[in-house]
Amino acid sequence: MQGAPHSGGLAGWWIGFGGPGLLLYSVADGSLVTLLPGGADMLTLLLAAAHPRGWGYYALMATVGSLLGGLLSYQIAAAASARWLAAKVGE
Repeated sequence: MQGAPHSGGLAGWWIGFGGPGLLLYSVADGSLVTLLPGGADMLTLLLAAAHPRGWGYYALMATVGSLLGGLLSYQIAAAASARWLAAKVGE
């Protein structure tokens, strides 16, 4: 991505994917996996700093990704608890 900061490492790699990468990262970060200290907030900050006119887009991608990640975690927990409850109590 032209104009994006090159911080190297995992953060630099994710930044290269722009908004779609931020969305996917936020899904993972909002669910069961934390990839970097600072998480999606840091990536949103770095992308918005590199492209100030796109700050709203990056904020939206991070928010939607985080919501989807939380929903994914909820669905996994609900399915697991339903199976556990059925095994302990019965249908």
